[in-house]
Amino acid sequence: METVEIFDPALCCETGVYGYHRIKKEVD
Repeated sequence: METVEIFDPALCCETGVYGYHRIKKEVD
């Protein structure tokens, strides 16, 4: 698992950071 920061304008309101949020992504 790695934490990556991706750009997503739709999530800016949820995260409080404009267009950015952190997600955990599974890497095989």
